[in-house]
Amino acid sequence: EHVDPGLLAFSIYSNTPGLEMYSHLTNEWFKVPLNYGVIWTGSKAVELSSNNLKGGLHRVNFNDESKERLTLWY
Repeated sequence: EHVDPGLLAFSIYSNTPGLEMYSHLTNEWFKVPLNYGVIWTGSKAVELSSNNLKGGLHRVNFNDESKERLTLWY
């Protein structure tokens, strides 16, 4: 699990499930559905906002080694 560097990160495509985001409101992890684009803040946005923004803490929970996982993000 990690927060990406930079201002923003965009996850625009994934061919398999596995991306999970952390909710700072509920203190729980949730699965991002397939075919959903996601935008989250990076560590630079947190720094520039004087910690008023929370970083987009996320992880990939993908254990199916029989499949290749393809994700496009920017």
